[in-house]
Amino acid sequence: MSIEYAQSIVFLDEFSALTYMMSIMMMPKGFFIHTPLLLGVALALAVEFKKILDKKPNTPILSISQVKTWVVKGSAMEIQDYGRCLKADMEIYVGFYLIVMIFFGQSSLMFVFMFWQMMRMRYMMNV
Repeated sequence: MSIEYAQSIVFLDEFSALTYMMSIMMMPKGFFIHTPLLLGVALALAVEFKKILDKKPNTPILSISQVKTWVVKGSAMEIQDYGRCLKADMEIYVGFYLIVMIFFGQSSLMFVFMFWQMMRMRYMMNV
């Protein structure tokens, strides 16, 4: 495996989602902790569904008017940019949530250190 190939993999959103899942894997599960992943999936699905609609406009489920409007709106650049900002904000909120949960016994210092280390790594790769 070449260095260029490894660098291209590290900058993918899927790789950052994988590191996020690894950092929250052993924590007590809750909807709030998984919100950044769900936002990323919704953004990616909107783009992929838009590609499918562009190739085949009569795709059975995607051609329903309500679904079609959601896909078209969700794949717009403004919504994609806003979604990425919202996802980044939610990741920070989850980090603070984990710190607070230490005092209630729902988190541990190790989880918090792993989470913020993952966030630091992602920040250093994207700058």
